[in-house]
Amino acid sequence: MVGLRVDSIYRLQQRGVGVVKKILGLAVLGLLLGAAPVLAQGTVSVANVTAQPGATVDVPVYVSDLPQIGGASITIQMVAPTGAPALVAGQAVKGTVFPNANDVIQTDLTIPGQVQVVAVSPGVSKGPGTLFTVPITVPAAATAGTTYQLHVTRTEVVDAANNPLAITPRDGSLTVSQAATPVVSVASGSGAPGQTINLAVNVSEGAKGLGGGSVELYMPGLTVAGDAVNGNVFAGPNVVVSTDRTKPNQPVVVVVTASSGNGPGTLFSIPVTIPANATPGQVFPVMLGAVDIVDTSNNTIPVGKQDGVVTVAAQITATVRVAPTSAAAGTTAMVSIEAGAGVQNLAAIRMTLDLGALSASGDATLAGGLFAGIPNTQLSTDRSNPSQPKIILVSPGAANGPGTLFTIPVPVPANATPGSLLPINITAVEALDSNNQPLPIMAEAGGGIVVLAAGQYIQVNPETVAPGQTFNLGVSIGPGVQGVAGVRATLNLGGLTASGPATKDGTLFANVPNTIVQTDLTNPGRPGVILVSPGAVNGPGLLFTIPVTVPATAKDGDIFQVNLEGLEVIDQNNQVMPLPIAPGSGVITVRSVGAGVISVVSVSGVNPGDTINLQIAANDKVIGLAGARFALNLGGLTATGNATLNGGIFAGIANTQISTSLTNPGAPEVILVSPGAANGPGTIFTIPVQVPATATVGQVFTIGLVVSDAIDANNQPLPVAAQGGTVTVGPAISAGVVSVQNATGAPGATINLTVAADANVRDLGGVRFTLDLGTMTAMGDAVLTGGIFANVANTQIATDRTNPSKPQIIIVSAGSASGPGAVFTIPVQIPANAVPGSTIPVGLAVAEAINSQNQPIQLVAQGGTVTVQQAGPLGIVKVQDISGAAGSTIDLAIAADANVKDLAGARFGLDLGGL
Repeated sequence: MVGLRVDSIYRLQQRGVGVVKKILGLAVLGLLLGAAPVLAQGTVSVANVTAQPGATVDVPVYVSDLPQIGGASITIQMVAPTGAPALVAGQAVKGTVFPNANDVIQTDLTIPGQVQVVAVSPGVSKGPGTLFTVPITVPAAATAGTTYQLHVTRTEVVDAANNPLAITPRDGSLTVSQAATPVVSVASGSGAPGQTINLAVNVSEGAKGLGGGSVELYMPGLTVAGDAVNGNVFAGPNVVVSTDRTKPNQPVVVVVTASSGNGPGTLFSIPVTIPANATPGQVFPVMLGAVDIVDTSNNTIPVGKQDGVVTVAAQITATVRVAPTSAAAGTTAMVSIEAGAGVQNLAAIRMTLDLGALSASGDATLAGGLFAGIPNTQLSTDRSNPSQPKIILVSPGAANGPGTLFTIPVPVPANATPGSLLPINITAVEALDSNNQPLPIMAEAGGGIVVLAAGQYIQVNPETVAPGQTFNLGVSIGPGVQGVAGVRATLNLGGLTASGPATKDGTLFANVPNTIVQTDLTNPGRPGVILVSPGAVNGPGLLFTIPVTVPATAKDGDIFQVNLEGLEVIDQNNQVMPLPIAPGSGVITVRSVGAGVISVVSVSGVNPGDTINLQIAANDKVIGLAGARFALNLGGLTATGNATLNGGIFAGIANTQISTSLTNPGAPEVILVSPGAANGPGTIFTIPVQVPATATVGQVFTIGLVVSDAIDANNQPLPVAAQGGTVTVGPAISAGVVSVQNATGAPGATINLTVAADANVRDLGGVRFTLDLGTMTAMGDAVLTGGIFANVANTQIATDRTNPSKPQIIIVSAGSASGPGAVFTIPVQIPANAVPGSTIPVGLAVAEAINSQNQPIQLVAQGGTVTVQQAGPLGIVKVQDISGAAGSTIDLAIAADANVKDLAGARFGLDLGGL
């Protein structure tokens, strides 16, 4: 073979740089590419970049996945449009393919408008990655919008044995850009080997009046893992996103809208998988091929192109992410930052959030998170740039994932389009363990806020089930959804098993002729369902149900998460309806049925001759009740009317039938049958009964109850126990009172609002509250700290902040607690524009309460107020003035004035100005 071997070049390199430069002349390296057989095939690609007039930009040249690379000679011609000034190139710099000190690179700029680069390695390198970068300077006189073609005119690449490699060249481009120039760009990302990450394709601020676009991506070495998802540039119900994945590393994505969209923002994001055998530091280019962006009249809009890369990170199992959040336009979303299960022994973390066009309206809070119970944990929020808040968490203890690190309030604009995604990213993260050692941690991509319209959502209905139970899992839409004509989805059952095909029976489509439901049960853990109808339905209600079986080995308290994958909802015009998935969708909670009890709710304080509504209630262990026969022995009372379902657990289940036999008014019988199923706790039915006019104060009537033939939705026997109750004549026992404690705070302040119980609250085992905060916002989850449940083992508290101004709080305890004392506290923020001296009323409602025996108890709820105070004078921390001789060392004092109160910690930055 004619030419010099790479190992010869290496030996010459040892003799001096001057010799190396001579030997590596471009003409000489060209001799390496003789008539040897051609081996592996690859691609050499010049990146698409943008730069402002007068700026210098590094242009990467990439090589695709080749098993080994020994050297390369690449010639690039910088083609200027007619009349445009020429670009100027500089000396090339080695890339990731040639990273070693012994690797050599040389640049020939002899011919104007052309750059020739030779890179050689004495060892063995491989792609994919960056061969080299070339600095290119844009003339100051260049006009914005001008695009220069970076044309590859010659590619010569050899392996480590000097054998030629067949190479396909791909040209790049340089677009001269300013703020008004429309640019399509690929957002760079990183991930571990084998990981799937979401890559965003964005448009710049200069992109206005967009009607759609087609974008080709070329990503050698990477694999598209799924279809593209609409971003936030196009929003509304009539956006169509189509992904052509015929070539797994060269997808074409088409986005079309019936309305219009403007940049800056994300056109779409697409999941890509990094090869499992990738090595840390390796770079995979993601390049833009053919890009066609059109306006609302279908006219092409000229755009610049900016490629991105995926950099392989070390195999990091510790991850943090922006948890998926949904909120309506004009409300405040509480955005949670979550730690994955791989986060262990975390003691400190610092991160920066990129909220895009959004802004944080308050500081981050630990309430309800992993660090909430660790004393002296400090959390600091820097909102000097509210769109990029910086959060620092430092704790004397440590916490393990998975769980929430903190939450931060982010208002959703009132004009946000329902169904759109407002992206939020973690742009920087550092962490330490409890030994103050660095903790490798990686931020996952793809978080943000989905904008909900009132009632516009789809969900897998949450259920409470028993071990081994087969139940009908429903997929439903909210009341704001109109005109649904079809749905396609795969249900990832998360450990449950589909035991039969989906059906439209009992759903919104039940009476729509020619509606077709098909089920793919090839994988019973991930059934696929397609429903197509010639008609259309409006929410709220079920779209379809599918029978699902819970593992018999499931334990009390286990939670199965059912997710909708590949979801597509269409209207009658076959247009895709981008419905967000509701918060709490698909949470299936297991409760043991062994303790299922149906009981008579005891009543006291009735008068002789009164007619009362006697309640028959189920506790929280009654799961999947679809029918039963009830026999009451009223013990001297008389039934005066039929039983009703009003306000009970069956009230919302269509076609539920209840029948009452009053043949013996002192021993009525009730039969209940439902096409659905209901869960406790709650009232099953009420029946009016009369106290004898001759009853005396203090007299107790004992009510007996027998429950027979209880069944579930599959007509299988459902084991339940029956428990009677009493009706007592005489003065009523004072009902316990739970109340909002009055509070004060300054405008914009976050205060802890307390709900307390008085001394008449006895044996409280569980309760559900709803707070109406008025103009205030819940900034975190409710906690039991310092309250009557604080030391009661196995007490659980949950907060639903879907509407942060009306949070719901549920407390369930294995024991019970009694007043007086705090039941819970919750952090709430007073509006920054609140007027000092004004009061904000806080409402409180109790939906249901039970004692330790799972019997309903009565509580009286009382609201309270928050009085807005004038903010106190601002505390000042300053450097004390001091003097000293030249060359001397002085003690500089940092002092606080009298307005600094209750200071527990701070972070200071000093600018010593020459000292």
